[in-house]
This record gives sequence, structure tokens and C-alpha cells, in this order.
Amino acid sequence: MKQVIISLFLIFAPVYCIFAQPDITGESEQKISVLLGHRYSGGFNPHGYEQFDYTGLFKVGDSYFLKPTKIKVESSLDACSGDSIFTTKATAKGECLYLFWGLKQYTQNAIETHFIAPNRRFILPNKNYIFTFNKGNYSFLGEGTVNHKDNSIDNYRLILANETKNIKQVLVNEELLDNSKVEILFIGDLDGDGDPDFIINAPPHHDTRNILLFLSTHKENDKVLVHCVSQQFDWFDC
Repeated sequence: MKQVIISLFLIFAPVYCIFAQPDITGESEQKISVLLGHRYSGGFNPHGYEQFDYTGLFKVGDSYFLKPTKIKVESSLDACSGDSIFTTKATAKGECLYLFWGLKQYTQNAIETHFIAPNRRFILPNKNYIFTFNKGNYSFLGEGTVNHKDNSIDNYRLILANETKNIKQVLVNEELLDNSKVEILFIGDLDGDGDPDFIINAPPHHDTRNILLFLSTHKENDKVLVHCVSQQFDWFDC
């Protein structure tokens, strides 16, 4: 999808990014990848990824830290679907929420984050979420048409706005959310520039995960706020 710039710097950005996996061959242009710290199914097999160095996002109390780690991959069988299940775990001690390949640890101190309550993380059509980050005023706005008969959403868009800079950017643009919702998983400064970065789940179907990583240091120009650097897509039948 081409980017279109109109007044107020409203940017139409595609939801999908490069598939998030470490560059085993050395031929990919993918620079940063995100792995979830839990199980995968639906055909994704992370075996072979143990050889790489990762940066983990660890939660300690109410604070979040980045620190280097290796990973281990465990496998089992899903009794419901009959598929193999692979679980990625950080070898470093602590509660690891996400694993990043290619993202460097820029500080040993706690990183700046914004806590979003679980009941506010789902941005539905005609709903917004306003927050402040490092003296900047931001908001998320959901657009789309809800079909209450099958609990689907047509023509969904998630818009990120920076009221201070008067910039709006479409982060998610899905023709159909089939019994699924877009969820803001994390807001915080992952790359050390003082601006918020985001981890968002935008599943097109209720039995999928579509994890998107947006970083502000990778934005293409000053008319946008972030750039989607990584996608991790997974599905499950049961």
C-alpha cells in the first residue's frame, strides 16, 4: 500500500511488516525482530534460534529493564490440535516479556514506560486512549464498523496521534477483524531516543496473533511518529 500524505500529516501505513525472525542466512534486510516469551504453534518453529544473542524486556516490580540473554526452545504436543508447540524462554533470570533480536541494550537503568490498564488496551471503533509520554501528548483512536451479529469489525484502523507535533499516523489498517480486537501490549522507550515505541497485537482472526513492533528511531521522516520494523504472526486452532 502506498503512503498518502494529506492535511495534518495523516499517514496511511500498511499493517504488515517483514516477518519477524532472526536472519539465519545473512541475506535478509530485516534488522530487528521480536519473539514472544511464550508458546508458538501453527507451523512456526523457532528451533535453530538458540544460536543468536537477544535482548530481553524484563519486568522487575513495576519497572522494566532491557538486558542481554540467550534463549532455549522447548517443544511439546498440543492435545487439542495435534500440532507441535514450541516455547521460547530467556535463559537470563527474571520475568521476560519479550525477546528482541537486533535491538541493543542502551541502558542498564529502568526504561521509561507508560502503563496501560488491561481494560483499556483494546482500542475499539469510536474509542480512544489518551496518554502522556516524556512531556508529549499522544492518543490512540479506533475507527471501523462493528457487526454485532458475528462480532466482527469492518475497515478497522488504529490511528496514533501526537497532539504536540500535530501528526497523525495510521498504524493498523485491516479490512476485517473476524471476532478479534486490536490490543496495545506495550508502550515504552525501547530504543533510547525519548519517544514512545509500541508493541501491538493486531490479529485478523480470533485464533491468530499478529504482533507488530513499532520503533521511533526507524521512522522514515519527521512526518510520521514510528515505523513498523517487525511482525510475528502465529495461529492456533484450539
